[in-house]
Amino acid sequence: MVTFNCQNLRKHVSDLSDPVIDSSNILFLSETWSNDDENINIPNFNCIAKFKLKNVRSAGVAIYQRSNDASNIVTSNMDILLRYNSEIDICQSSVGDIYAAHCVLDD
Repeated sequence: MVTFNCQNLRKHVSDLSDPVIDSSNILFLSETWSNDDENINIPNFNCIAKFKLKNVRSAGVAIYQRSNDASNIVTSNMDILLRYNSEIDICQSSVGDIYAAHCVLDD
């Protein structure tokens, strides 16, 4: 899993091509500046969740999953089952564009 503050995903999508991203299955992106109806392609990843407050320019969060990742991810309130973990919780707040993730890994 990787988290990245994009500060405008449209302009920085090419910055997501590096060895750390290439070895990750899930991307948590903040400050995407993209609207909920906007689709931004990241090669080899699918957008599984996104949210942006209306009338706020520099906001927005998104979660992308690697296209060939076998993890079972279900959105809206996000139930995630991943290998090597016993618990993951992800939620969205009505206060703003906040995504919180809690992951407990097995030994």
